[in-house]
Amino acid sequence: MQYYQPNDELTSPVLKMDVLRSVIENPYGRQVVINGIPDGVQDKPPSDSKGGGAAAFLLIFMFIGGIIGAAVFSQINPPLCISCIGAIFLVIGLVTAVQSKSGPVFLVALIGLLMTALPIVYVYGKSHPDSFQLTTTMIIKLILVLMILVGLGLMIFPHISHSKEMSRCSQVVNAKCIYRTFHTKSTNTHSTMRNTVGGRAHSITVYSPVWQYEVGGVIFVTCENIYTNFDVPEIGEIREIRFDPRMPSHIYRPMGGTRLIPTIIGLMFVVLSTITLFVMKNNI
Repeated sequence: MQYYQPNDELTSPVLKMDVLRSVIENPYGRQVVINGIPDGVQDKPPSDSKGGGAAAFLLIFMFIGGIIGAAVFSQINPPLCISCIGAIFLVIGLVTAVQSKSGPVFLVALIGLLMTALPIVYVYGKSHPDSFQLTTTMIIKLILVLMILVGLGLMIFPHISHSKEMSRCSQVVNAKCIYRTFHTKSTNTHSTMRNTVGGRAHSITVYSPVWQYEVGGVIFVTCENIYTNFDVPEIGEIREIRFDPRMPSHIYRPMGGTRLIPTIIGLMFVVLSTITLFVMKNNI
């Protein structure tokens, strides 16, 4: 991992188009395409704005309904309170996964589905003694199985995504980093997440480089679609990146670190959950 201080005008939290245009190298006056749009042409409004509005309404409706339901059932039937919260995760996971077409996000929907279904089955069994009874041990085992599935997803999805991008972006080109946008990942209200190691505080910032490269006599200026603190290029550094020959504005820069961390976390989920299941089985 590399860390840089965002203290120059070519590294900012928001992409400044006027600054970006000023650093584009185009001595021969060739056509410039910035993030897939020819320079000077305004972006068209999204055609699926109605669909996006409906999805936003659904998310807001489910969130408010889920919170109200959780508050009500927390006093009447606590297990159903968990179902209400699970329904929120289920809808958010499904909507986000469909819109982003991201496999790992489906794991959120899977967690929400289990959180929704298990308490309902548990409550139904308590009110109907002759029906299927969901015991505490069974719930724990189902949760552990879910953790194994989540772990497998964390291990597999990043590599599947990598293989797809490598296949799609089949050609390589030398590109120059001319700009970097950044933001901070924080779990609190501070603008910067800080880790104290040996009495020293370190700010952790993630970056998205902007690359300039030329394909077929056209200058492309493209921002990476992910933020990372792995293998961050310096301004002016030239790297080899991959691009889609049918859509040169779609680029991919393979970075092993972005796949290593979820793989390790997923492996921990699988190993620890499997060991717990094995211990529970032997103690029964």
